[in-house]
Amino acid sequence: MEVRKKIFMSCVATIMFVALLPATQVWGASEGNITPVDVYYLTQSIDDSLVSMYGLTYEFKRKKLSSNIRPRNSYQQLLSLADEFNFLHPGAIDESKLGEARRIDLVNVKPSDLFAVFSLIKEYLVSAGHYTEYHGERTPKVPSDVNYMLRQISHHHLEIAKQRNIQTNWSTPAQVYDAIMNDILPVVHQLVEDAGTLHTHYEFPIQPVRGIKPLNITRLLQHIYANLSGHYVKKINYEPLILIKANDCDEVTPGDSFDLIKAISAELMAMAGKTTLDSETAAKYGRWKQSKSEIVTGDVFRLLQYVYILSEKMLESKTQ
Repeated sequence: MEVRKKIFMSCVATIMFVALLPATQVWGASEGNITPVDVYYLTQSIDDSLVSMYGLTYEFKRKKLSSNIRPRNSYQQLLSLADEFNFLHPGAIDESKLGEARRIDLVNVKPSDLFAVFSLIKEYLVSAGHYTEYHGERTPKVPSDVNYMLRQISHHHLEIAKQRNIQTNWSTPAQVYDAIMNDILPVVHQLVEDAGTLHTHYEFPIQPVRGIKPLNITRLLQHIYANLSGHYVKKINYEPLILIKANDCDEVTPGDSFDLIKAISAELMAMAGKTTLDSETAAKYGRWKQSKSEIVTGDVFRLLQYVYILSEKMLESKTQ
């Protein structure tokens, strides 16, 4: 009896010791062997759960963004997807945990970091009784496959919002415009200034370019990335993303342009660090948005023309 008592007291002491340890979470630390296969089939399970939960019918069929997508490209978009999920399911994911997820170093993002964020979504679906585990055949997957499935979930989020009559700016020119202003333009401004090239601030013209389609936006984004990545290839032996070109037969939406911006912005952030829009441009942007009844694709094209010209000037200054 005395031996049993000692064993019991020893177990209690161990439990108390563990409980007193700091409750810190290092993203991916407990998932050291996580691979893109694990992440892919977790996203597949989440998507299957949403399809079953809401009776979704939208079939996502798009080209992949790139043949060599890296985990950091998907992670940047995953943070936006987690915000979408919380918007559709208020309080589903603890904001403090999302804040922790936003603080990790993008340069060194691993599949386990993606798995950790997706697991927060899974936890909610399990607690709500709507999680459907994928039990089909598991085949080899690469980060580009994970990115594609992530984009599919985001487009299903849009279908859920429409089904529930929830107003959002997802997959709209306004969302694309905002992403360019905050994720791409500040880096380009910094690169131009570092190159010693003079530039004028964007003047936000009221009139959009007519006849512009999302396909034109995607193509111009690809040209801009080619210029920026070319700069980094020469500067630091950078390995660029190999973007898959869009052709006239492809279906392209503003949502696809947004996905591409998130992939590109992850690369820029990894190379240049976190940058923010200068106060003068931010103030002009705020006033311009208030003056517009609607931001259209032609407005996005005007902004991208400005960014493209800056990227060209930056390259010219490097070759002189």
